[in-house]
Amino acid sequence: MFDFFKNIRRYVRSKDACLLYMVIAIVIILSCVCFVIGKFLGINKELATIIVLFATLMAIIIYTWKTWQYKDLVCEQILLDIRPLVIFECYHRTIRNVGKGIAKGIWIEKIPINCFRLLGIENSEAKFVIFDKVGCLADKDSSPYLKFNLFDEKGTKITDPNISALIARTLDDTGNSLEKLKVVIGYYDLKNNVYRTHMKNINGVFQVDHIV
Repeated sequence: MFDFFKNIRRYVRSKDACLLYMVIAIVIILSCVCFVIGKFLGINKELATIIVLFATLMAIIIYTWKTWQYKDLVCEQILLDIRPLVIFECYHRTIRNVGKGIAKGIWIEKIPINCFRLLGIENSEAKFVIFDKVGCLADKDSSPYLKFNLFDEKGTKITDPNISALIARTLDDTGNSLEKLKVVIGYYDLKNNVYRTHMKNINGVFQVDHIV
């Protein structure tokens, strides 16, 4: 019984209750207006009743619409609270889920090799760096050490140990060598909603720029 009255008290203070109060107030005001109009302008009782019923219907429609909007906002907020958030820790060369939900099908979008500030890469056939995919990460989990491969513009794998070593050394450096590097991590939640974390060097620190 105590929980019943507690739930009632909680509802009375909620936004849904405020919308209901607004509907009741509109109906009362319109009923009073119709009564006054009917009394002083001679409108018959049937017409006044129709006006009141129409006003009540409009108020219910407004209440339903506002309640639907409010529930959409609540659902969106809940999704934000439980969604995964995957980041790339370049100096550890790992992917980490810092969100509160499970992330799956995680991939890093291909990175143009000119985003790495390296010497001697202008004449290299390698044009893109592609990291291995990660299947699934629970919240607060990290992937194993990520491997990567080099590819040319046609998608052909390139074996160039010198460039690979330079890129590995660059990723280990958290300083100015990452000033041009931009990384986009794509992933899904358990409901197959897709997200992307955009990361780049901001004021000398490689961090999250924005999330979509």
